[in-house]
Amino acid sequence: MDIRLQTVDKFLNFYGIARKNPSIKFLTEVYTAYFHLPYENITKIIKSSECTSLSDKPRFPDELISDHLRLRTGGTCFSLSYGLHKLLTELGFDSYLVSADIEGKVENHVAVIVIVNDTKFLVDPGFTIPNVIEISEDRITYGHNPAGRVRLEYIGVGRLFRLSNRNQKIEKFRFILKDMPISEEYFVEIWEKTFQNGSLETINICKVVNGYLIRCRNEILTEYTLTGKFQKSIAHNFTEMVSRLFGFPHYLIREANILIKERQNQKTAVG
Repeated sequence: MDIRLQTVDKFLNFYGIARKNPSIKFLTEVYTAYFHLPYENITKIIKSSECTSLSDKPRFPDELISDHLRLRTGGTCFSLSYGLHKLLTELGFDSYLVSADIEGKVENHVAVIVIVNDTKFLVDPGFTIPNVIEISEDRITYGHNPAGRVRLEYIGVGRLFRLSNRNQKIEKFRFILKDMPISEEYFVEIWEKTFQNGSLETINICKVVNGYLIRCRNEILTEYTLTGKFQKSIAHNFTEMVSRLFGFPHYLIREANILIKERQNQKTAVG
C-alpha cells in the first residue's frame, strides 16, 4: 500500500525538512527524523483487537505516520520498516525491504536497504539503530546506538550479514540479515503472521530517550548503556511512567493493558 503525498509533506513539515535530491546527507536527515517513531506494540495490540480480518490488522504508512504526528506513537519493526520504505521511495530513493533471523527464528525481523550512488546502506528503525550503516561484502562496517557499537559483517555465503552489538564489556550477536529483496506481497504475508505469534501478550516499547536506550517490557524498565544494563520495576506507576518517558497518551496505555489482561483471562478460562 502506497503512502499519500499529503502524509509525506506533513511528516517533512513537522520535522522541518525540505525536499532534496537523493543523497547520503538527505537520507541521514530523513532517517534521523523518522527515528523519532519508537518501537512499540501498543498500537498493534489495540488495532489487532479492533479488526476481525487479518488483512485489516497491519498499520500501513498513512496511519502509522499520522498517528505519530498526533500521538507520538510508532510501531513494530514491520510497520516501521514498511513505512520508511514507502517514505523513502516517494522521496526518490531506491530502497527495498529485507528480512532477518533473530534467535534462530526465521524472518521474524525486517529492515530496509537503500542504494545511493551504487552503495548500499542499512536503515533499521525496528532494532533501534539510529544511524545509517553502509553494507559491504569487502569489509566490516559499523554503526552505533547508546548501548554500544553496532557491527555488520558479511559472512561469505548467500548475501548474508551478521549484525552484533558491543558495549564496553561484551559483544552480543543480534541477527542474520539477508540482503535479498522481498516482495511487498510476501512482506505483508509474514507481517500478518506476527499477529498470531504471541508478540501481543505484553507491552513492549524501545526508544532512545535523552541519549539513553530505554526498553519497557513486562512492566520492567531497562536502560542499556556502554557499561551494561540497569533494570527496575515500574508496575506501581506503569501508565504514568510510560507516558512520561515515551510521550504516549494515558488512554492508549490503559487500553492496551486492559486488552492484554482480557486476553490472559480468556486463556485462563479455556485452560
